[in-house]
Amino acid sequence: MNIGIIGLGLIGGSFAKSLKKNTNHMVFGFDIDGQSVDLALKDKSIDFKLGTDDLLNIDLVILALRPKDALRFVKENKNIRGWVMDLCGVKKNISKELEYLSSRNNFEYIGAHPMAGREIGGYTSSLDDLFEGASIILTKRNIPNEILDILSEMGFSLQYCDADTHDRMIAYTSQLSHIVSNAFVKSKVALKHNGFSADSLKDLTRVAMLDESMWTELLLENDYIKDELDFLIDELKKYSDLLEKRDEKGLELLLREGKERRILMYPGGVK
Repeated sequence: MNIGIIGLGLIGGSFAKSLKKNTNHMVFGFDIDGQSVDLALKDKSIDFKLGTDDLLNIDLVILALRPKDALRFVKENKNIRGWVMDLCGVKKNISKELEYLSSRNNFEYIGAHPMAGREIGGYTSSLDDLFEGASIILTKRNIPNEILDILSEMGFSLQYCDADTHDRMIAYTSQLSHIVSNAFVKSKVALKHNGFSADSLKDLTRVAMLDESMWTELLLENDYIKDELDFLIDELKKYSDLLEKRDEKGLELLLREGKERRILMYPGGVK
């Protein structure tokens, strides 16, 4: 199979490296940053630089781009054939548009989202084992076995849901975490933490190191993130009110509820 990867940043570069490490498929790569393409060729994580004329011969096009850029690429390249898989972190809106484009043009669409990443981006941060043990969310079930086998060989576990469910869940599991982390580091005492902090602070603040341009687009594209954020604000207000009242029993109960919910989330514990 000829696989073309559009975008050789952290995710696209890791996809390329994982494909070459774990499969025997031919990998073509494209990025507007020519240096990333040159590095990928040097690393042998891609076999060839992808030109737009090559798209006619690509069996699987992987869009490792932001939502707007992914749509723009497909609209500008009507000679795409075969299968198109986007890896965007939101699905509801882009899936509608790519499904529409697939019905007008001659390709099949797969919505996908690999649940893996790092707080640093770019091709030089990409890893050949980034996806080992990670899930990949797929919004389509009738996918050729050859493509499913490729994803499994890369180390993914397969998770299926519709695009609306994807965005509703990701608003909580990913996007809210990034907002909380990004806001948390703005405390007046944050820069004085040395000697007063341990792993809990590192864990909570890790994803504050985000790409603000990309995350702005992702947050504005998700219809459910504001609901999750508003719910969290309401929950935090409960803690604030109990502290103001110095309500020992109420605060203990609230903390216990959170602990018990965490146990339910990970009944086998976290290693």
